[in-house]
Amino acid sequence: MQYVIDLLKKEGKTRMILGCLKDNYPSRAFYEKMGGKVINYDEIEIGNKKYGLAMYEYDIANM
Repeated sequence: MQYVIDLLKKEGKTRMILGCLKDNYPSRAFYEKMGGKVINYDEIEIGNKKYGLAMYEYDIANM
């Protein structure tokens, strides 16, 4: 994760947004521990099945 943040910062980016399956609680705990804030819930379709999606935002300028 830090590698991606460093790359984005080198490109002058100040924020990062990522999505995680809503029911993937271990990953969501990790993203929150890394400073991500839930900004939206959405839905994604994989195959013919719909899944909840949690969208996280990071203020990478201050990381």
